[in-house]
Amino acid sequence: MKSIIGFLVLMTVTTAFAREQYVCQEKGNRTSPRTMTLTQLSSGRVQEGVKHLFGLELRDRRTGTVLFAARVNVEVEDVMFSFSNRQGEVTGMIYLDELDQSWAEFGRNKLRFDCGAGR
Repeated sequence: MKSIIGFLVLMTVTTAFAREQYVCQEKGNRTSPRTMTLTQLSSGRVQEGVKHLFGLELRDRRTGTVLFAARVNVEVEDVMFSFSNRQGEVTGMIYLDELDQSWAEFGRNKLRFDCGAGR
């Protein structure tokens, strides 16, 4: 009985501090494919109507070099997960019901991503 209670406490603590993360592979770029990773920095469960702070990294998939990094604000509405930073350098959308239709715009460059590949 003690081991069951200990396990339940451990699972509760572990899930309370779990962070959302999306690993997205660029679509249609064979010469220099990129990976975009969004990792939750704020605490608490990601929910509708609340802004959440995430870290965003865009990396060259072949070399691992970081091409762009920023903190972004994330808002969730229904099945849309939108993000942008205050400086206006990046905006994007992850469709939670169609993870392979995600996109991000870095300046004037719009990239298409599949965010279901890393989940």
